[in-house]
Amino acid sequence: MAPSKNNSRKAKAASNASSATPRVLRPRAVPAPASPSPAPDLSSGPLSASQSVESSSSKSFKTPRRSTIAVKTTDVVKISNSARVLRPRTTPATASPSSAASQSSSPSATSPSTGPSSAESLKTRSRSATTVKTPSKAVEIEPSTTTRVLRSRATLASSSKVPVPVSDGRLSPRRTKRARVASPSPVLSPVLGRHGKRPRVDSGSEFEDDEEEEDDDDDNEEEEEDDDDDNEEEEEDDDDDDDLDEVERPEDLQDAIVDADGLVRVGPQPMKPQRFIRSRPHDLVRRKFQGKLRDCHRRTDRHLPGWSEGILEQERRILLASVMSSMDNRSSDNDTVSRLCDYSGRQMSWTPGPHSPSLESVYPFIVSEGRIGYHASPNVHIISSATNWAKSNHAPILLSIIAVWMNAYEESDFRVRKAQLSWAYNSAANASALAYIFSLTSNHATGAKIWSKWTPSKQRAVLEALRTGTKTPVVTQALKEHSMDDLFRPRKWSSKPKLSQRQGPVQDKKHAYPQMLQIAQKYDLTPAEFEHYLTIKAPNRLERVFYPFHVLSRSQAEAYGWDWWTTIEFCGSMVITMKSQCNRHAEAAGHGEDLNGYICMFWMTHYFCNKIQALKKQRPGATDEEIRFSILDRWNLPLIPWVGHPFKASLCKGPDHGIAMKLGQTTASGEVFDPVNGIDLTKSTVGLDTWFTNSAMRNFATADWEAIRKDLAAIPLHHSFWRVDLALGNTIWEGR
Repeated sequence: MAPSKNNSRKAKAASNASSATPRVLRPRAVPAPASPSPAPDLSSGPLSASQSVESSSSKSFKTPRRSTIAVKTTDVVKISNSARVLRPRTTPATASPSSAASQSSSPSATSPSTGPSSAESLKTRSRSATTVKTPSKAVEIEPSTTTRVLRSRATLASSSKVPVPVSDGRLSPRRTKRARVASPSPVLSPVLGRHGKRPRVDSGSEFEDDEEEEDDDDDNEEEEEDDDDDNEEEEEDDDDDDDLDEVERPEDLQDAIVDADGLVRVGPQPMKPQRFIRSRPHDLVRRKFQGKLRDCHRRTDRHLPGWSEGILEQERRILLASVMSSMDNRSSDNDTVSRLCDYSGRQMSWTPGPHSPSLESVYPFIVSEGRIGYHASPNVHIISSATNWAKSNHAPILLSIIAVWMNAYEESDFRVRKAQLSWAYNSAANASALAYIFSLTSNHATGAKIWSKWTPSKQRAVLEALRTGTKTPVVTQALKEHSMDDLFRPRKWSSKPKLSQRQGPVQDKKHAYPQMLQIAQKYDLTPAEFEHYLTIKAPNRLERVFYPFHVLSRSQAEAYGWDWWTTIEFCGSMVITMKSQCNRHAEAAGHGEDLNGYICMFWMTHYFCNKIQALKKQRPGATDEEIRFSILDRWNLPLIPWVGHPFKASLCKGPDHGIAMKLGQTTASGEVFDPVNGIDLTKSTVGLDTWFTNSAMRNFATADWEAIRKDLAAIPLHHSFWRVDLALGNTIWEGR
């Protein structure tokens, strides 16, 4: 949706504009290409019910011709994410517009309506200067007079009417098929050939055909504990991980040992690097997914109202037939199969690890014959295990938005990069708000009680909002039921006390600021630089308070009233979570440290000052603003303090996830802590990562981390399962 061009509104918003606030740049969508393939031209509107996209009985797919994308040279760069679209095979249950229309007329079949029309949200058009309002400031998007054409391997999804998550409850051996890559992306070149075909595997290839491998890992694979610090969503949701691939339990060290690098190893150790086995015997794959479906239903769906064991057994037969029919046959006799990820289109491996196939429920719920369902057709698809851990229970659009950030950060032009990052940050914040206001963060038994009380029209509207991110009336109404403090809060179970109640701790901690300036001096930072990079104005607007989080989150922090009390409380909550969860094995073995929120706050001061010092050395010509936008985690994602947000900062294990966590405190037990000299970062094994990064890394081998990141960056902005409304990133939504 294009921003309003009303002159009076523009003038009013422009009067409030501030040069300090980054311009928001929205990724461009791909116009429909002229192609002889069955994919229709969507530039004139949504697909009609009579138009057929692709034969539901055919397993082949055609690669469309390259399309041209008109973009503004002053505003837009290539975002590999927004230039690629995944299109699934159509099936009677999911992709046929006519069947979707007939199902939607049934009171028991609830689905999202179509998202932003291709004529509005996907059509490339020139714009005059417009103004976008953010929570604290107005941001002006400059007009562009010059356009250029980028060549892309992309095409639009087969229909703006994306497959709807409904089910008529009938038993069919071929209910759904998996998403297929409509056109190979350059990032798939190691896997797919120039014409979209997989290359033949040589004896020295990293891929191996494993037609005779024994199924000896099925019985030994168990879900491993999550090392994610501060992952409070998973604490509440017992079935968050029901979709996830079973993970082979690595070595569990009951007694701490010191390795060759001097690191204390205790508890579950990281998995071994994944060996890429892309094909596997059909019977073993069938047996594997049969067990996975049974586990998913046992853990989650049997607790949902109306799902008896008989109904679940019938549903498993439907799902298993769907899953197996979606496999790629690797031999002439169809004895071995392989699989691509339905989200990224990248090759998966049958060995345990981050690229192993896992069952994914795209939407938080569907409605089947009046029942709220989760692991039910056509909601279940197959994605890589690491991708599944990264998504968790967030909205379907979230992964594609984070991929936009990952790709935008590679842009060399800082002005363009800053604008794109601003769009991605706003979009991620709003996607997190959707998860909160529509109870996606609850476990499914609790969520089902809420969702089942909605009318079919509201259920459909909510699913549509989760699919597109469009701020529809149902979203606006839900936002009015929550305050900004609900949407942006540093602790889940703590309400913010009144300012008068916080004055004692605030006064006690004011002396911390001079000590922080001394720490900054150790890392060659001036007081002015420390203030610019790592502080914001206190609520009284007269003093500065320590705020080391990303610059784009500052407006929410100031609106929240971030002060010294909040800083100490946030740091204290991270320490509690680290000691009770992530580092509990080391604590039990006597390798913990005497920590509290006060010590953690000063460790963060050392940590961020050291990070800024390194950035200044790496980029001697960078401006102060560029440095501020580059204070990120190890995957270049922004660190923020808000609970439930995928970018929430978490204390995490640095080198890998099998070691004891230490901040590097040098003060002996019983001695008074010295904030300036009491931390030695060379002895620290702890870092700060976003919840998203930490979840995706999980306990996978460090050698696989970069491949995981690339998989996540390959997820397209527009997909058959979601179609992001480009207005989502214009501004951060506000509560009541």
